[in-house]
Amino acid sequence: MLYHHLHYLIKPEQESEFHQSCELRSFYNYVVSSRTDGFKDVLLYSQDEKEVDLLKAILEGLDSSFVTACTYDEQELLALYNPQSPIVIEGLTIYPDACPDAKNDIMLHIPAGPAFGDGRHPTTGMLARHLLQIEVTGKTILDLGCGTGVLGLLAHKRGAASVDFTDVDDDSVRFTKEMCDNNGYPDARVWASDLIESIDQAYELVIANIYADLLLELLDDPKLNKVIPKGILLLSGISFKRIDEVKEAALDAGFQIREQNEQAWWHCLVLER
Repeated sequence: MLYHHLHYLIKPEQESEFHQSCELRSFYNYVVSSRTDGFKDVLLYSQDEKEVDLLKAILEGLDSSFVTACTYDEQELLALYNPQSPIVIEGLTIYPDACPDAKNDIMLHIPAGPAFGDGRHPTTGMLARHLLQIEVTGKTILDLGCGTGVLGLLAHKRGAASVDFTDVDDDSVRFTKEMCDNNGYPDARVWASDLIESIDQAYELVIANIYADLLLELLDDPKLNKVIPKGILLLSGISFKRIDEVKEAALDAGFQIREQNEQAWWHCLVLER
């Protein structure tokens, strides 16, 4: 069973006109919700393609902003909203409970906890897909702003020579240490750091799944040249409104944009120098 997901943004002053347009067509199968940036989210989940086309026609008649349109199967939707269900990402399975004995995929055990990053959020999922594709065997890696440590642990499972984990949040540091113990990496180095302030070595690959303001601060830090003099920088947590700003900062910092991906209203970048 397939569900179509449609996401647009409208301005608050457009909401009344939007509701009236839907009411004239006897269409009520949508949700409008407020955002912190002043816009309104318009969301639709439907099995009916005609409903999707109708909502598109209404929104495109307004000065709305398209965000994304995608299709989920029922299992994918349940995984997004059920914290006890495993997360499956093409070759990686993340279990909130203990991993089963069968090991067809790379398997990680990340239970619900105080830190961000169990694989359900688009920013984490996009970087996980890249880490499943990029050659990491034998590389030195830094998981910066590690949250649960899920991305660094994935790199470790794929054969990285070493993975270090840092986060400014003490709960994340504690939780990541527990996750490293639970997932076969008890010797991992995990410590608190405000971005790269306490980093004293170079890495071949750096992962940073944090929000745009911190990414801009990171890209503007001259010390970044010593932390990653040559290699790959994976960035995520960038909203659609900030992506151009982050891309410009990355180019100014001497990186080439190797790839850009989008899911929902989030973007991630694969940078290299």
